[in-house]
Amino acid sequence: MTNFEVMSDIFNISRICVSVASSSRKEVNNNNNNNNNNNLPGITFMNKKTTNTFLIDIAVPDNLAKIITDKQNKYQELANEICAMRKQKTAQVIPIVISSTGVIPKSLSHSLTRLNLHPNTYIQLQKSVILGTCSIVRNFLNYK
Repeated sequence: MTNFEVMSDIFNISRICVSVASSSRKEVNNNNNNNNNNNLPGITFMNKKTTNTFLIDIAVPDNLAKIITDKQNKYQELANEICAMRKQKTAQVIPIVISSTGVIPKSLSHSLTRLNLHPNTYIQLQKSVILGTCSIVRNFLNYK
């Protein structure tokens, strides 16, 4: 299976899991009597066969090191609640963090490995982020 096929599978899975994630969010919010929707990961992937859950949050921040630890801490409580509510063996928080200039943290390789993606997938991520940044700058300067 190529990297492209794996990435397209993950994006297709993420579309499918939107309903699962939204129902989990509602249950968590109802259980906590908390209507704060800021504690939601970008992608929630639940594997019903292996009863594993991945909470994947993608960020393009200014401060890489701070964001990684913040994401881990922010979603750990949600991961614990999903394990209890959905009877999952594990719920892993996986932050995918890359700067707007394409700088990546050392932990990105570990995050990609946990998702069974090829470790060199970061090259495609860097390319996408840099092209997006260039597009924003180009639009700002009115060059087309």
